[in-house]
Amino acid sequence: MTNLGFLGLSGIHEKAGCSSIAGRVAVCMVPEQLAKTAAKLSELPLAKRYSRLAELGSEKQEKSVLEDICRPEYRVPGCTSIVHVKAVHDLDGKATIQGCSDAKLTAGLIRMLSEGLNGLDKEVILGMEFSELADATQLNSFMSSSRANAFSNVLKCIHTQLQGGTTGESQSSSRPTTFVSEGQGEDVAVLLSGGVDSSVALRLLLEQGYRPTPFYLKIWLEDELSHLGECPWEEDLSYAESVCEQLNLKVEAVSLQQEYMDSVVKYTIQDARAGRTPNPDVMCNSRVKFGVFLDRFGEDFSKVASGHYARTRRNQRSEMTELVCSADEWKDQTYFLAHLKQSQVENTLFPIGAYTKARVRELADEYNLPNKARKDSQGICFLGKLKFDEFLEHHLGRQPGLFLEYETGLVLGKHRGFWFYTLGQRKGLGLSGGPWYVVSKNAEENIVYISGKYHDMDKPRTLFTVESLSWISGTPPTQEECAALRVKIRHGPRTVPCRLVLEDNTGHVELEEKESIGLAPGQFAAFYLGDVCLGSGIISADSGLEHAPKASSEVSSKRLQAHYLA
Repeated sequence: MTNLGFLGLSGIHEKAGCSSIAGRVAVCMVPEQLAKTAAKLSELPLAKRYSRLAELGSEKQEKSVLEDICRPEYRVPGCTSIVHVKAVHDLDGKATIQGCSDAKLTAGLIRMLSEGLNGLDKEVILGMEFSELADATQLNSFMSSSRANAFSNVLKCIHTQLQGGTTGESQSSSRPTTFVSEGQGEDVAVLLSGGVDSSVALRLLLEQGYRPTPFYLKIWLEDELSHLGECPWEEDLSYAESVCEQLNLKVEAVSLQQEYMDSVVKYTIQDARAGRTPNPDVMCNSRVKFGVFLDRFGEDFSKVASGHYARTRRNQRSEMTELVCSADEWKDQTYFLAHLKQSQVENTLFPIGAYTKARVRELADEYNLPNKARKDSQGICFLGKLKFDEFLEHHLGRQPGLFLEYETGLVLGKHRGFWFYTLGQRKGLGLSGGPWYVVSKNAEENIVYISGKYHDMDKPRTLFTVESLSWISGTPPTQEECAALRVKIRHGPRTVPCRLVLEDNTGHVELEEKESIGLAPGQFAAFYLGDVCLGSGIISADSGLEHAPKASSEVSSKRLQAHYLA
């Protein structure tokens, strides 16, 4: 029938020296060329298998061939990546199969499949089932469900086309395919934290044809803060090493503790001492992960990748790389990346940005990652299990002061120090008769103003000013765009429509709806146009402080009781 010949699965394993595996799966007839390639792949360590497939997928095809294949009618439906396959046969029924994909691993699988099936009688190919073929070639042992789905859909399209049917979009759709390359064997640095997200990101990069080098950034302050509790950096590094061992990769631990202290910890302490609400995670991303690390190692790699829930997109008109919200609005982390510059964003990769958290967990299980059951980390990146209040107390100590009622100036109790509280805070005040909310702070007099009427109309929270504006593109939005923005005050899914009036490097923000949380000086405000994060600024002032009363004379408990019964 063909000069390629066929091998049964047991024959493949005998040649590969894996006869113990052969007894556990059914025998399937596989074209000899496909069988040999698959057998060689199965002998390689997992990471090497990905690399070999990526090499196959990176082999150049003639431009005329690509133009012939990349037509709407040959588009393979149901694939995460862009996949095209064309299957025809001659008068004798001999098949010719060609294909391509923007995902290099998928392109490699198509290359394997086409080389193995070309020249076979179409009836032989039509008799092949995906599950049997995947089992017989051992490809299912390292393909993710999405990659296996693509492989299955390719075979279905081949069957359909060989039977005279059409696949993909209708012929009337003449929209050209935009071909966006993935890894193409590029060297990338991957920031591993020991958590699930960055570990899945590493595996996705391998599947996409990149050559990743894993790094673990040691920024824990375990020496200075060890007396406060356990710092889990050793546990994190151990998990990162286990993930890499599974792929025959080695993780490199890089200490950036001093750089972190200089650029993030000092900023955090200074802002807290000044009565502001710092955001160390924003500064960690802009100054350390995609700052110091990128400066130190960027020349050795085409990109730096991380496990952030975000995406990047090339704007063809402006030729700028945009920071785009992730597919999971609850986990989206563009707020923490909103202070990056164009030179940083264009050199980053966020492999899990197209996935929901639930899907990332599923992928971790499919990959059988050593940390697949590990819980997500919470809190500030350099503190780990330590509480932020303990960190502040270590550096700033305690400074007892007064809780004053915002409306009356009545003394309602004493606090530990104004730096332990932020506007909008309700928990941890230690007062009865609430709920009480922090509405303002006077750092000079160490006064924290609280209110039991936080949501009343006299506290609108619709106007604020931002300073230190930083735009990712390097250019501020136009006046028209400023009238159509949305703003995010804290990490989370909520964005609020707003109007921004720019004045030099300052912006005046008017919200279209009342903000339910506090607008604290020092907080970052991230601005969005559609799904694109344009940049951020820092809230500059406590607008409620100018209306705050002075402390009244000492009030007896009976007077307080009468006040609240009135």
